[in-house]
Amino acid sequence: MDALATKHIVSSNGERLKLLVSRSSGIPLCYPNLYITPQIRGRSKSIATTQSFITSMKVLYSWNHEFSIDLEGRWACGKWLTVWEIDSLRDHCSFALKGNTIRPVEVLHLKQAQGHEPRTVDMRWSNRLTHSS
Repeated sequence: MDALATKHIVSSNGERLKLLVSRSSGIPLCYPNLYITPQIRGRSKSIATTQSFITSMKVLYSWNHEFSIDLEGRWACGKWLTVWEIDSLRDHCSFALKGNTIRPVEVLHLKQAQGHEPRTVDMRWSNRLTHSS
């Protein structure tokens, strides 16, 4: 699979559009853009929301390529993901987009954690899981 990129188009009237394209050819991917255009852009979502969905699609297609799964073909036949594939996708969403390295996690003993500020999960990771499911 070819690497994917985001193409930003600005029309003469100032309207902005983002598309998911093949990095080498610049050709838009059919199904992701077919989803993004009416479902995200058609609902007057911001350009940042569109970019967030495109990034989620990149992660899904990256996982799809890594495990040689034909998602579009399977969904056309009505076949869903197996449990191990869902687990694998979840794990793949926790990788950084560049370099595919696992983000370091700081684990503290409960006694050491007293007095520390509570933290929330990295929103990029949570966002990718939400859009991918």
